[in-house]
Amino acid sequence: MNKAHVLAVWLNHVISSTDDRTQKIEGDITKFKARFEKALYGYDSNQPEAFELEITKGVREKALNYDKIGERLRKVSVAHEDEAAEEILFNEMTPVALSISQDLAKLIEYNEKGATQSYDESKEIYSASFDLAMILIVVSAVLLVFAIWFAITGIAKPIQNITASMKNLASGDANSIRRPSR
Repeated sequence: MNKAHVLAVWLNHVISSTDDRTQKIEGDITKFKARFEKALYGYDSNQPEAFELEITKGVREKALNYDKIGERLRKVSVAHEDEAAEEILFNEMTPVALSISQDLAKLIEYNEKGATQSYDESKEIYSASFDLAMILIVVSAVLLVFAIWFAITGIAKPIQNITASMKNLASGDANSIRRPSR
């Protein structure tokens, strides 16, 4: 529920024509207040900075003032003093709701900036990690190619020597046979 919805609920309270409708609207208001307080508590439990706590403290104080004004509105509304109720709603409650909304907008703006900054930092870390992984993959590939080349030449050279000696032996040249060194 946003500020406009809460004001609409209070306005519905003013213009409600039955007790059942009034009770339903009061139930909606109670539910909203509980969700609002739960959201503030949740925000405060996420280790906000000092100025954020000051804002939420101010929001709580304004919300208490809003509730007190709302209680006055409820009383005049139940008494069907519609003009007085509208006066309270539009001239007292609306400015308080607007002030709360502005404070919450400050928190949202601060958190959006922080989220953007965190995202940018995480992209930088990811990029550096990716670059490091690519370098390690290339180095590993070069080492693997070198190891394979070394293994092949280490095996192939003696076989080539044996093959050359066997060809010389087959052609009748027993003197050119190389003996392996120990």
